[in-house]
Amino acid sequence: MLSRSTSLDIDFPPCPSVLINIQNEMNQGNPSIHKIAEYIVCDVVLAAEVLRTVNSPFYGLRHKVSSIFDAIKILGFTRTLQLVAAVSVRQNAAPLPGMKHFWDDSQAIANIACSIARYLNMNGDLAYLMGLFHDCAIPLLVQRFPDYLYDPRMLNPEALDITIIEDAMFNANHAWLGCLFARS
Repeated sequence: MLSRSTSLDIDFPPCPSVLINIQNEMNQGNPSIHKIAEYIVCDVVLAAEVLRTVNSPFYGLRHKVSSIFDAIKILGFTRTLQLVAAVSVRQNAAPLPGMKHFWDDSQAIANIACSIARYLNMNGDLAYLMGLFHDCAIPLLVQRFPDYLYDPRMLNPEALDITIIEDAMFNANHAWLGCLFARS
């Protein structure tokens, strides 16, 4: 089994300043929607993703939203922070081949987890984050081991436990690295 002292040459991406700024604002007693909107509009990719999300069929709006301020009012602070975190992680991850499917899959799983949780009267926001980050260490493994996604042992649908295979191949697994990533 993998020990916690195992050393790998994997770079954990730094937390983006826009995410830190929004987290700090949300930790205030009375967060300002205007300040949060200002932080978001400074990043064109982030602003576009917020608008794309709020205007998606998932929200079923009759009219398209065109301002970040209005988008935050619809999404709410928690969902906006989750979206910013997701986009920030995607933006700051090293561009790796074969990862578009990973990011799309993570977003879809997050949306499904949120919907199921809300249907069960549970915390949809927490379920969204769990779904979004459930495999967050896979890009880190791909960064360190470029053939990770294409190794036949990783593609074996009959594998009993992918973490056992990862431990044997890389002396690390995505669950352990995901834990380290979340802590960082």
